[in-house]
Amino acid sequence: MIALIHISILQRRKVRLIDLGMQLGNHAVTLVVAIMPKADGRIGVFLQVQPHSETTLPSGLKLSVLLESGETRLEIEARSDSSGRGKDKSIDLRFSPPPGTCFHVRVMRDNVTVSEDFVA
Repeated sequence: MIALIHISILQRRKVRLIDLGMQLGNHAVTLVVAIMPKADGRIGVFLQVQPHSETTLPSGLKLSVLLESGETRLEIEARSDSSGRGKDKSIDLRFSPPPGTCFHVRVMRDNVTVSEDFVA
């Protein structure tokens, strides 16, 4: 399966395809990353993980933002319903770092981790 990482920086759009199907079992996901300037001189960052071909994310999938030091700054985990199946259609994080800040985005499930580095 193919997972799509969509990066929107200012008004330009750039798309990258990364094969995550084998690494996350049968669950392919889409990571949406939008980096936008804000009026106060800071940068707005929006991160979202969506299922690629299913209706919900697998339970236990985590989306994290890490600092350059490796410290986890923000994290959210997909939830499960009473029968243990995923119930979230997406998970997202928002934050506003100063321009030029380096950060790492990590999508993780079980022992599988996919990371990308970004500069705000």
